[in-house]
Amino acid sequence: MLKDNAEFTKLEHKLSRQVTKASGDFGLLEAGDRIMVCLSGGKNSYAMLSFLQLTQKKAPFKFELVSI
Repeated sequence: MLKDNAEFTKLEHKLSRQVTKASGDFGLLEAGDRIMVCLSGGKNSYAMLSFLQLTQKKAPFKFELVSI
């Protein structure tokens, strides 16, 4: 079980870096932005919300997330 948890953490870190890089490369997030994340109930929308929350904690500026 520990191996699975370590693999999950590694994957989560990799995907988080990719979200942060894409945001920087394409100017997706800026200070003061209000981002609406629509949750369909599927795993993709929950994953996107999770990665945006991680990005929000690490970002050098403030932006707001709204879950619908």
